[in-house]
Amino acid sequence: MKKLITSLFLMGLLAVSGASYAECNSCSQVGKYSVRASNGNMPMVHWAVVMAKKGKQPEIGALAVKYVAPEVAKEEGTYALYGGIGIDTPDNNILLEIYEDEEAYEKHVSSKGFLQYRKEREPIMEKLIILEAEPIALEQKTSGIGTVIYLNKFDIVPEKLEEYKKLAVCEAKRAVKDEPCVMGMYFTAEKDNPNCIHIMTIFRFQSSFDKYFASKEYLEFKEKYEPMLESFHEVKCLPTKVKFNGRGHHF
Repeated sequence: MKKLITSLFLMGLLAVSGASYAECNSCSQVGKYSVRASNGNMPMVHWAVVMAKKGKQPEIGALAVKYVAPEVAKEEGTYALYGGIGIDTPDNNILLEIYEDEEAYEKHVSSKGFLQYRKEREPIMEKLIILEAEPIALEQKTSGIGTVIYLNKFDIVPEKLEEYKKLAVCEAKRAVKDEPCVMGMYFTAEKDNPNCIHIMTIFRFQSSFDKYFASKEYLEFKEKYEPMLESFHEVKCLPTKVKFNGRGHHF
């Protein structure tokens, strides 16, 4: 069932659009893990697109910070609410939402803070789109800050889908483990259209973004997956701040 929800900002993984951060020449090497539910299975995942009325996205964000972020910080079953606002579509916030399970999701959307946020958001929101997804790979650092979000949508040739998934899992694990400034990489498939793959990658700096896509390892990955594509769409997002706190389980 489609869920009419979304929180714009993260728990202790709070994202604030429009922030700017000085870059350094290197990133601290920290641990990484695969996000899992407490039973070892993949958690519940969906995407939400919050479409604000023209110029109103900052107001919606402020409401989320005021009402939702304090609640989410206490919700152990809310693993991640990562949001990116497209450079070319500043009224749209695209969020990847990860929960322990349906019960954790229901707890989130029934909280006092979320209900107030939803009420005050309504007059300045144009539309809300929820897309149910199946996780393929959910890899992230245990701690640190990300400032660049990059989104992709791939339509995969159906007969190549399983092969593509295997490649995606390997690349997500490799990139987050071996690339110090690749903070998180998340591959998901639409539940109603499994050949449609949505990807979010979070980088420490803009230089991290540039380095990753120029790397030998990524170019080898690209060479393998490009023949599997039917179509491709990308969204580069406004500068942000994502704080990783290790929520979720690793098995």
